[in-house]
Amino acid sequence: MAVKPQNLLVIMSDEHNPKIAGYAGYPIVSTPALDTLAARGSRFTAAYTPSPICVPARASLATGLPVHLHRAWDNAIAYDGRIEGWAQVLRKRGHHVTAIGKLHYRGHPDEDYGFTESQLAMHITGGVGDVTHLVRDPDDIRTTGKKLIDSAGPGESAYTLYDRQVAAAAQICLRETGTRRHARP
Repeated sequence: MAVKPQNLLVIMSDEHNPKIAGYAGYPIVSTPALDTLAARGSRFTAAYTPSPICVPARASLATGLPVHLHRAWDNAIAYDGRIEGWAQVLRKRGHHVTAIGKLHYRGHPDEDYGFTESQLAMHITGGVGDVTHLVRDPDDIRTTGKKLIDSAGPGESAYTLYDRQVAAAAQICLRETGTRRHARP
C-alpha cells in the first residue's frame, strides 16, 4: 500500500517546556492551535536534545547528525549548509521548503541551507556567534549576557516583538499556502 505524501510542519521553540500546553494536559495556558496540530499530527513525547546548547542542537536538527559529526560544537560554530540536511533533500525532490524565524545558522549569503525561501531569518551574529561566553576567565566581564538579563521581565522587548513578527508571518504563510493547489505537499 502506497503512503500518501503529507505536508511537514516543524515547530522549534527555544526553551519551551513541552508540559505547558493544552495538549499536554496543562490547565492554565490555552493553546488551541497547538492542540489541534498535536491531535492531527505526530507529537514526540520522549525526545531529547543532542546538545543543551542552542546552535549545536539546531545543527543537529538540520542534519540529523550528532554534534561530533557535524562539528558545530558550541554557539560560536554554527551550521553552514555544507553537510546536506533534510531541507536540501526535500528541495532536491521538488518540494517547496520555507523557513520562518530563528535558525541560528552561520548566515553567510552564499551558504545553502536548503530552503526555497526564508523569512525573518535570525542567524548568529556576524557568522561567528557568541565567543565571549566560551572564555572561562573569572575576570572576564560579560556585558552581553548581563544586558539580556537586565532587559528581561514583564512587557515587550525586542525578542517578544520579533517572536510576534515570526508568528504573524507563519500564520500568513500557512494560510496562503493552505488555500493554493500544489503538485506536491
